[in-house]
Amino acid sequence: MNWVELGGEQKGVWYEKNDSDTVIVFIHGITSNNQAAWLYEDKKDRSKSVFWPDLILKDPTFDHPSIFLASYFSAYDSKRFGIRECAIHVFENLKSSGIVGKDKKKIVFIGHSMGGIIARYMLNQFREEYKAYQIGLFLIASPSKGSKYANSLAEIINFYGNLQAKQLMTDSQFLDDLDKTFKDLVYRRMIPGLKGKEVFETEFYVPNRLFPAFQLKNIVPEESAGRYFGAPTPLPRTNHSNCVHPTNVDHASHVALSTFWNEPFPALDKNAELEKADIQAGSTETAHSRVERTNDIESNPPPLMTAIPSKQSTMRFRVAFSFAGEKRNYVEQVAELLASQFGKDQILYDRYHEEEFARGDLGVYLPDLYHDHAELIVPIFCKEYEKKDWPGVEWLSIQDRLKQRDFDCILFSRFDHALCRGIYSNSGFVELDNKTPHQFADLILKRLLRLSQISIKSEQPTSQFEDIQHHSGADKILMSVPQPAETITNLDLAERLMKLLDHHTIPLADFISSLPYEYRQFPRGQIDSATTTNLLKRSNAMDGHQTLIGHLKSMIKNEDDFIRIKEEILRWNPQ
Repeated sequence: MNWVELGGEQKGVWYEKNDSDTVIVFIHGITSNNQAAWLYEDKKDRSKSVFWPDLILKDPTFDHPSIFLASYFSAYDSKRFGIRECAIHVFENLKSSGIVGKDKKKIVFIGHSMGGIIARYMLNQFREEYKAYQIGLFLIASPSKGSKYANSLAEIINFYGNLQAKQLMTDSQFLDDLDKTFKDLVYRRMIPGLKGKEVFETEFYVPNRLFPAFQLKNIVPEESAGRYFGAPTPLPRTNHSNCVHPTNVDHASHVALSTFWNEPFPALDKNAELEKADIQAGSTETAHSRVERTNDIESNPPPLMTAIPSKQSTMRFRVAFSFAGEKRNYVEQVAELLASQFGKDQILYDRYHEEEFARGDLGVYLPDLYHDHAELIVPIFCKEYEKKDWPGVEWLSIQDRLKQRDFDCILFSRFDHALCRGIYSNSGFVELDNKTPHQFADLILKRLLRLSQISIKSEQPTSQFEDIQHHSGADKILMSVPQPAETITNLDLAERLMKLLDHHTIPLADFISSLPYEYRQFPRGQIDSATTTNLLKRSNAMDGHQTLIGHLKSMIKNEDDFIRIKEEILRWNPQ
């Protein structure tokens, strides 16, 4: 196929389909299409136009892969067709085209701007289908934490009612939730064969090189573009548009992609081939029905990360659920996870108490259980909640506990940003559209911990540090430091990290300057390679070295920080 034949249609097409075991999937950004997004067009001489997929096919570095140009509906008038719907559309297109569930071994996603967000949502939402593949994720100027440029267009966005653009704002709850869950996916290696790279533009559309101090901000700044795979790579002299319009193999974006292409994929789990066989012989269920039915439920989930020591509660129930029947499948799996810790008798979920609830005065009896006998109430709002009889009865009891200012004992959660009578948008919610039952159960346990003022500790005997598997002696070094029975302190974590750095003989300054954005924030500004070099050139080099160590230790606030920084160490020296 030639790029001229594409016609800019908003549907996925095979651009090159061959016997290669690798397929590249291009995913364009907002209001674009699968032709214009990747095309450098010479207006004067069309023969000099360059289509990036063609450049890849001609470059021997890539060994002639298959190429699929994904697309989705995105226009000024796309209304309520949000990023979630775009991702589901792309995923179903990949399945119907034979990319997922067939004979390809490697899938490399190239996502520009919102296309990168769609790729992340899709990988997170359908992770079970991708676990048997080696996955590359190349994110180009993708606003993982939103863009202030979208904020500046708020009036236009509201006028058109464009949900996609609204979800790209910096205060987007959708992006915030996805950011948290995707970090969890990366650092817990939920897709074992996943590798990634993030790159970002360095100029506004019209660069001001004469007076750089007056240069307008990038559409997607570094702190939004680099979140998951170490320090992001800047693309010199590129803006948000031409960063995906390489004119030759020396273009910064093509060079970065070539480098990423040659980096090895992580090894798959030993059961990967069996999982892939299950996928190939699997259900005919559509992505839409699966999301609606299970909202990405993990099969055979690991033990809950938060463990609560047993205690004598003054309440009969540790957790009470209030929900509409349409969400029963999801709620039941959360209830099962909690029941594994407390027992079914301590979870107020109707199917656990069928005999008790078979009574004529249930309409009086049930509200009393919510009002006086539940340590934590979890109302799960959705668009059907207010229309249901029993949730209405339960909600009256919940409202009275709110009146008594019993705020911490009620954990608001919802699907589809739904509200309920008496609850307004200034309330805080757990957004469930992008949460697995396992993740939600963990949040419930954390609230119970806070209520009972019990220190969080892992249920697993060797702590969650061993969740990350690798082939070095690092774990032995980590575990050589004695672990206290209670919560591990920041000092313990920092000392372990120093031992791990010494074991790998990694230059400390170079290592810190390569960390993700949030770990490079000194009190006086961002730490980078220049900062670290200057520190180590001081008259007393040891003073500079100690300053860097102090900075690194200050960044370790909890075990999650430790795991993330440990991952970066292993990325430097995996052997």
